[in-house]
Amino acid sequence: GTAPLAEGRLWQAEDGKLAVLLANYSDSEIPFTWRVDPARYGVKGGVYTLSSIAPEGAATLGAATGAIERTEKLGARQLRVIEIGVR
Repeated sequence: GTAPLAEGRLWQAEDGKLAVLLANYSDSEIPFTWRVDPARYGVKGGVYTLSSIAPEGAATLGAATGAIERTEKLGARQLRVIEIGVR
């Protein structure tokens, strides 16, 4: 069989918040492009905030309106969680 080198999943909490979960299983850095429209999942807002969540704390990535499309560079065997909030 085969397995992807990287993959992403969208997660929605009971309170409606969204998070993008990204994983790189390879030994090399990989660019990973993802796109999500929060309104499609009932998260309505004019401006969405993006934060990277890690054990050492959260880091602000910026803000977006409408559908969000980003390309992340994932280091070798790196995991990333990006929370989508409403401003």
